[in-house]
Amino acid sequence: MLFMSGAAPVRMLPNRVRLEASSFCQLRCPSCPTTTGAIGAAVGGGFLRIEDFRKFVDANPFVRQIEISNYGEIFLNPQLVSILEYAHRKNVAITIENGVNLNHVKEEQIEALVKYQVRIVTCSIDGASPETYRVYRVRGDFDVVMENIGKINACKARYGSQLPRLVWQFVIFGHNEHELPLARQMAARLGMEFRPKLTWDDKFSPIRDKAFVRAQIAQRAVTREEFEREHGEKYASGICHQLWRDPQINWDGRILGCCRNFWGDFGGNAFTDGAAESLNNEKMVYARGMLTGQNPPRDDIPCTTCELYEGMRTRSRFIAPREVKREPADAAARTGVFRPEVQTRIAEVDTELAAIAAMPRAQSQRRVQSLKDSMAAPLRLPRAERNATPPSPAVSIVLPTYNRAGFLGEAIASVQAQSFADWELLVVDDGSSDGTGALAANYRADPRIRFVAQRHTGHAAARNLGLRLARGALIAYLDSDNLWFPHFLAAAVPLLHATPAADCVYGAMASDLHPQWPHGIVFDRFDRARLLRENFIDLNTLVHRRSLIETHGGFDERLDRLVDWDLVLRLTRDKPALRIPVLAVQYRAVDGQRVSAGRSLQRNRAAIRRKWAAPLLRPVDVPLLSRLMRRISRQS
Repeated sequence: MLFMSGAAPVRMLPNRVRLEASSFCQLRCPSCPTTTGAIGAAVGGGFLRIEDFRKFVDANPFVRQIEISNYGEIFLNPQLVSILEYAHRKNVAITIENGVNLNHVKEEQIEALVKYQVRIVTCSIDGASPETYRVYRVRGDFDVVMENIGKINACKARYGSQLPRLVWQFVIFGHNEHELPLARQMAARLGMEFRPKLTWDDKFSPIRDKAFVRAQIAQRAVTREEFEREHGEKYASGICHQLWRDPQINWDGRILGCCRNFWGDFGGNAFTDGAAESLNNEKMVYARGMLTGQNPPRDDIPCTTCELYEGMRTRSRFIAPREVKREPADAAARTGVFRPEVQTRIAEVDTELAAIAAMPRAQSQRRVQSLKDSMAAPLRLPRAERNATPPSPAVSIVLPTYNRAGFLGEAIASVQAQSFADWELLVVDDGSSDGTGALAANYRADPRIRFVAQRHTGHAAARNLGLRLARGALIAYLDSDNLWFPHFLAAAVPLLHATPAADCVYGAMASDLHPQWPHGIVFDRFDRARLLRENFIDLNTLVHRRSLIETHGGFDERLDRLVDWDLVLRLTRDKPALRIPVLAVQYRAVDGQRVSAGRSLQRNRAAIRRKWAAPLLRPVDVPLLSRLMRRISRQS
């Protein structure tokens, strides 16, 4: 995208930036560059001033979200409350996700977090007891941190707010690994999401019981070196994407590019030279070319000496341009995120799921059912979304079936029960021999339902036939053995139609058949790196723009399993999918066979991973295949 075919680089006007509020910190964590003084040359010591913040927000209306934490402790900034108030007044979302230590917080700052709707606060708490915590968080007081979290929760209760969402970040060391289970339990009791993290410094207090840690964090790699060997890339290499998506700006306006960089700036100043100019100056543009493998390293570019970039060069495995493709500058002000009301509901669901996950299953059943009931209810939409009126039919639903005459009617009934009525349903019979075709007569009274048949060529081909016949601007999918919840489309269609910068949304899946989600609700946040390893977005929960099929192609008919995973990878290649906090589908195994049961799972999984293993290579040209299929269809 940046230097393709000799084209001029696209100007980046990101809707999210990182703007550090304070580079001072009162703790002395041994491995932190703030402690060692390494940040002095590039970052320096100082606070973000309210005057600079006001000018930045006013001059850059395309910025709708600002992350304000990085190497320092934001609560040391004496003007923090004013910064949060002004952001709230200008409808700019504030996140504090990189982390705070929460040791010195004033009452008015705690209230400001809640009153001005800060979206998320990550608290760095590397232990579950005072003795363990202070080994790394030198000068920190565990009891004070716990007290301050309690104050935030009490303030949230007074305001009746679910924001900010609180995250307990636990950097894993040898001296604290034994407290992982206790810390997870404590986080759940405090309504916090628990996030274990690998340390940057494997030499300080290295992990002692790797098998125990692997079991606790459910991954094989427990050091960054192990992660690199397993995945072929550095741990946290996604940081490099920040040069496109959410670049780091220092407290004094200098351009740092990413949150890792503390040894040099890129020139330019967002406060004095303007954000648009500074974020697209010659060094920033050149650095993006380096990270995509199109420019050689250069001594005056901070990326050149970064271990993440050095890892890319060693493996010749750079960022693919498609991974950081952005909308043109004239559309940059459209944020691609939902309004605060919907974001708040997502935070509520995440908090409740985190609490449920930490409870014994026998004790959580009533709480799970309560959450399911609330997520199955109609979502309260902002006015703009309620008034969204896409062309009719608003959404085309593709439902393939093969020898499911006994259950197909229930799936169709769940579509007819949708509270959103402007849909068309394409039922594609993949050569059934059980009388499925005869069911078409039962639905002639509903003109929204069309039955089509083909010889038995597989579910991927059946879905592609449905896609070719679809008339709606949006596409949704339902399998013949699953059931939609009645208010799924009423949330998904208006939200997607009213959010032009988004292309895909997905809801939650209810299932008792997926042991990795013991609470029975699958609603994981979008994570591209994880999606490349495994699929966590069920096709039955997905709604996307039909134009994505025209761009990326339909289902790969050479695969006989996991075609949904392959499709989701392509549909989200340029933009992440957005979650909607509603139950979309009830996953069932009604007769012991899924649509693709009996096929080789491992062979298909290996085939998909091969397609996506080399980020510089475009996956199989499915769009070309899709165009050929459409041409053949028209000719026949």
